Amino acid sequence: MGRLVGLLVTVGLMVYVFSFMYGPTGSTGGGGGSGTTAKSDTPRQISWTEFQQACGVAVQSNNAAVAQQRFSADFANRVVNWSGTILGYSGGADGQRIELRLRMNPPEPGLTADIVLSLPTEFNAALLKAGQSFSFTARLAGLGNSQKPHQLNFLGQ
Repeated sequence: MGRLVGLLVTVGLMVYVFSFMYGPTGSTGGGGGSGTTAKSDTPRQISWTEFQQACGVAVQSNNAAVAQQRFSADFANRVVNWSGTILGYSGGADGQRIELRLRMNPPEPGLTADIVLSLPTEFNAALLKAGQSFSFTARLAGLGNSQKPHQLNFLGQ
């Protein structure tokens, strides 16, 4: 019986990895495919909801180690195209990077800002208005938790 359970777990893990790399239809669709560049600069359409379901705050409350492992294996350094609502920003003076706080939809439970997006110092902060929608391309840099937002590095709009 133990061997059967082990086999089922192994098969389930293989299906998960295959579906992540090749997408739900089995085509590569920009999601990698060769195995050599699993974390490419080409955005695979990772939705905010997909990210939350794999390693968001709610998942972390059940098993933080699994959420961190999923983030490291499947999301760290990946490029995403997302959109959120601006809550505010800090920095930008004296050569500091701008830290843009965004609320995503659906929001993470218990957090005010779901993500902090690091913008370059030369970004025009006058364009950032609280309550405004902000679409961006960014690299996932750090997994947040119930105490701090997820960290992303801005690449463009």
